[in-house]
Amino acid sequence: MNVAASVNAPLPIQSQLKKEARYGCSICGCPLLEYVQFIPSDTPGAYLPENMIAICPAHTLKFVRNELLATGLASFKAKPYNKLNENKPFALASPELTVNIAKTKFINTYRLLSVDDFDLITIRKENNSYLLLDLNFFDSQNNLIAAVSENSWITDKKQVWNIDYEPGYMKIQNKKRQILFEVKIESGEIFIVADMYYNGIPVKITRDQVLFGGIEEGAEMKGTTLKNYETAISFQSDKWLT
Repeated sequence: MNVAASVNAPLPIQSQLKKEARYGCSICGCPLLEYVQFIPSDTPGAYLPENMIAICPAHTLKFVRNELLATGLASFKAKPYNKLNENKPFALASPELTVNIAKTKFINTYRLLSVDDFDLITIRKENNSYLLLDLNFFDSQNNLIAAVSENSWITDKKQVWNIDYEPGYMKIQNKKRQILFEVKIESGEIFIVADMYYNGIPVKITRDQVLFGGIEEGAEMKGTTLKNYETAISFQSDKWLT
């Protein structure tokens, strides 16, 4: 049987593996990453980056099921997808980061959704190209059940997530928990749709509206372009709870 799936490698090793994979899965380019040790270490708890690879959860699962072999992973490590397909990575060629949220355009604003000054969605650029995502997924009971930290995917394996990816598009969904994050790149700009929670309050982003607790917020910003804002969408949950 193959080595267990993702390992909790030290952050410097994760960073090294991400950089060599150009911040996407070495096999398909998906920007959600786990770290697989495809050649076992002789020393328990030792991590050798030359024996590890950054791949997405779907390909981690294939490795666990023996549908991918260590020799195959070694080949992808040497020639990762984003290196071979520079026109396809989850990236923006534009010098500016432009994100559309419910008909409002934010330029060079990295904190995109914050509640009680806690960030739920953050996107920034690395090497002025590749997108780095930070996401926090809470359920309706305010349990943190998954997170993305600079594209590293962290979740309880008991949770069932559906992750769909193709160049320029990604959807992360937990249907049971009614959680969704969808990001799409169109004409050099990012568009976001989401169903999330914080402090038990639903936060919904559509192409037309931002709803917090079912109430539309930020309607006055529709149709505008805002540049260099500290935070795009910010809420205070105590106002809604009271």
